[in-house]
Amino acid sequence: MSRDIFPKKLVSKYTLSANLKEKLPVEVKILDCTPWFGSLVPGSVLIGDDRVEVSAKVLKTGIKNILAGYPAFSEEEQETVDKIRNECKDARIYAYCRAIKEEIDPCVTCDVDGVLISIPTSKIFSESILHLDEIKIIEKCVDAVDYSKDHGLEVAVLAEDSSRTDERFLSHFFREADSAGADWIFYSDTVGCLTPKIASAIIKKLKEKVNCLVGVDFRNNFGLSIGCALSCFEEGVSLYLASFNGCCSGCGCIPTENLVLDFEILYDFETGIDLGRLYEAARFIHRKIGVNVPPFSPLTGEKIFSRDYEPEAIAIISNPRSYEPYDPGIVKREIKYLVSLKSGRKLIQEKLLRKNYALSRKEIGGFVEIVRKNSKELKRCLTDKELEDALKKWMEIKGRS
Repeated sequence: MSRDIFPKKLVSKYTLSANLKEKLPVEVKILDCTPWFGSLVPGSVLIGDDRVEVSAKVLKTGIKNILAGYPAFSEEEQETVDKIRNECKDARIYAYCRAIKEEIDPCVTCDVDGVLISIPTSKIFSESILHLDEIKIIEKCVDAVDYSKDHGLEVAVLAEDSSRTDERFLSHFFREADSAGADWIFYSDTVGCLTPKIASAIIKKLKEKVNCLVGVDFRNNFGLSIGCALSCFEEGVSLYLASFNGCCSGCGCIPTENLVLDFEILYDFETGIDLGRLYEAARFIHRKIGVNVPPFSPLTGEKIFSRDYEPEAIAIISNPRSYEPYDPGIVKREIKYLVSLKSGRKLIQEKLLRKNYALSRKEIGGFVEIVRKNSKELKRCLTDKELEDALKKWMEIKGRS
């Protein structure tokens, strides 16, 4: 599609003011967790070569930081992480573990570049699950960071359930993890309960308390993961934990492909990631995990660039920017015009002209009724073949060839 129709500029002048642009980070880093999080989707069995292929697809998009798995979970899991490290040599490979020496050791054995050390910080976890007080939680975190750094690992600390943690204690936890030498600290909204405005206010405060990079992990329980991520981006956050299609346990997390698209299109922010490979990667990953892509998912949904409603379709034919905020071609998609009960003269005529069929104004009026009748009976759009068959049958009845 012509770049003159979709020029390189913001979708809306209201998206990015001069003051806001000054607050954005210089660059962004995504720790893509698809290989590990994809295996956590209920019913998914993503292990061995399948997970290696998923990791390779992620890497091909230009994403360089990949969370490969949880080596301490099983011998097979450790072998899978080791395979990913060997196959994806251009990526920095990270492994998940808890703040336990015995779980860090298998990560060292796999020779990964870094670890994502998860430790819950809320009383919900500390009192009823971990049975640890705040002092012990800090000690476990510091010991795990020290041990990991002693073994030459880059260290990211994930403060699980940050959003339900006492603010005073969470600030103390972040400062201690930073002092211990953590390279990154992730604020984790484990149950997705924050709204964007609250999320950005919290992260702004935490960033002021530490020297290391502060990243975010938002879950999608209330559909707010991407909104919270963007609100934090507007406060200068440069580090994000995400996965393709938002795949994870529960309601999922920040979808990698949507995050990248939003940075590039809404904020005109260069990520260094290949937009043209996002769709292919997301669809491939969905197939490997064994779940269907929702038809209206941004970027990846099968129906998002399809139109059969007459007023919208005709407006897009006249000027694609009327209903499409960006050129589908940049994500290797295209606009599809369909015909159904909702289609009228102009759309059906346009569809037929593209198939090299020309009807007079009077004829097209009669054929529209045939299309609508068939669509109503089928309870869906007509396929191209069904449209052509209907036209040929109608022309035979009318005595046309």
